[in-house]
Amino acid sequence: MPATISQGKTGWIVPPCDEEALRVAILELAQDSERTWQMGRAARLEAEQHHQWQHTAQTLEKIFLSINVI
Repeated sequence: MPATISQGKTGWIVPPCDEEALRVAILELAQDSERTWQMGRAARLEAEQHHQWQHTAQTLEKIFLSINVI
């Protein structure tokens, strides 16, 4: 989900079907608990700030107002 993941900040994106890249990512994160914790925290903050229903509703309202639907 590249649109919702910031590479290296809120998660890691590995190419589809690339077992080696996935293996490397899992091993690196398993060996660095601080980095894993930081990425998890950053992902949670990102979700809380940008992906709540209230934020989605406000974004949709702006779009609808801009095209005169409401």
